[in-house]
Amino acid sequence: KISNSICSSGGHSATDDDDGGSSLDEAPPQVASASAAAGSASSASAAPAAASASVRSSRVEAHQRDFFRRMDADVAQAKAYVQRAVSALEMQLGDWQASAIVAGILFTPDQLEEIAAQLPFQIDDNEVLVEWLTSLQPAEKKQAARRGLLEKYSAFAGGLNS
Repeated sequence: KISNSICSSGGHSATDDDDGGSSLDEAPPQVASASAAAGSASSASAAPAAASASVRSSRVEAHQRDFFRRMDADVAQAKAYVQRAVSALEMQLGDWQASAIVAGILFTPDQLEEIAAQLPFQIDDNEVLVEWLTSLQPAEKKQAARRGLLEKYSAFAGGLNS
C-alpha cells in the first residue's frame, strides 16, 4: 500500500523487479529517455544530463521524505493505539481489584497491617491472615462476591482477547 502511494504521488508507477517488489531507482520514462539522449550526445550536452540526474535525484528524495513522513505517522498512530489500550486495561484491572477488596477477597498490605495490629494474637504470615479473614465471611456473601468478580473478569478477559 505504501509503495503504491509513493509511486502514485510522483505521477508515475514504479516497475516490478524479479521478486515482485517495486523499485524507485528506475527513472520514469521521460527521465529515462532524456538520460539516454544525454548519454549519446557529445560532451557539450553534459548540462542536460546533469539536469535530468538532478531532477531524478530530487524526485527520489521527495519519495523518501514522503515515505518516512508516512512511516512516522503510522508509528505514532500505532503507539497511540497501544497506549489507549493499555490505559483501558489498567482501568479495568484497577476496578476489578477494587471490587475484590470491597468484597473481602483481596486485601491491601495496609489493610493487613491494620487488622494484624488490632488482633489480640500475633500472626506473622500474611497468607495465613488472608485465609483466616476469608474464612470468617458467610458462604453466601463469598459466592455473590465471587460471581460479581467473575463477571468483571470475563469482561476484562474479553477486552484482552478482542
